[in-house]
Amino acid sequence: MAAMDSLKQELEECQRLRSQAVSTRIQSLLGSHATTVEREIKRMEEDAAKLKAAAASSTAISSSTTASGVRIIPKDITTFSFDQSAKFFRIYTSVKDCGGLSAENCELICQTNSLELYVHAPNGNEFRLIKRPLAGDIDPAASTIKVKPDGSIVVSLAKKSSETWPGLLPKEEKKPLGGKKPDLSADPSAGIMDMMKQLYEDGDDEMKRTITKAWSESQSGKKPMDF
Repeated sequence: MAAMDSLKQELEECQRLRSQAVSTRIQSLLGSHATTVEREIKRMEEDAAKLKAAAASSTAISSSTTASGVRIIPKDITTFSFDQSAKFFRIYTSVKDCGGLSAENCELICQTNSLELYVHAPNGNEFRLIKRPLAGDIDPAASTIKVKPDGSIVVSLAKKSSETWPGLLPKEEKKPLGGKKPDLSADPSAGIMDMMKQLYEDGDDEMKRTITKAWSESQSGKKPMDF
C-alpha cells in the first residue's frame, strides 16, 4: 500500500498548495492535478477491492478435503513456460504423477487482471497456480484451458490488447503519479513553485505552454520562470 499512501500524501499537498496559490490559473492547474490523483487513488482502491473479493472466493477451493476429512493443502505450480500471439498469452505446465488427468480435473478462474488455476489430480493430490496482477488485461470469458493426451496443461489467456507482454507478470510496479514531493516545511510560495515545476516536467507540450503562461501572468510582467 506504499503507492496508495504516496498518492494520498500527494493529494493533500496539492490541495494545500492550491489553497495558498494566488493566481486563478495556477489554482486551476493544481485543481486539475488533484482530480487526476483522486482518480488514480479510486482506481487503486477498486483494484484492491477486486483482489480481496477474488481471494475470498478462492478460499473455498484453495484446499480440498478427502473422504476421511483430511484437509489437503494444494502444492504451488512453480514451473511453466509461455508464448504469445496478438490475441492470446499461452501458459504451458504439467504436474507430476498425475496419470489420467483431463480437463475435468482442472479449474480455471480468471478476472480482468488475475489468473487462478487449480488441478484436482485423480490420485487425490492438489495443485494450484495463482498469478496477479498480470502484465495486461484479459477477457475471462474467452480464456480457456486444455489438457493434452500427455497430461500437459495449456492455459490460453485472451488478451484485450494486441500489445506484447514482457512476461506473465509486469516487470515493475507502475510509478506513482507526481514523482518528487514538494517540501512544505519551507516557504509556501516555494512549495507552489516546486509543484508547478513538477507539473511542468510531467506534462505534455500543451501543459508546459499553459504553465509558462500562467506563471508569467502571475508575476505581473516579471520574467517568466525558466523551467
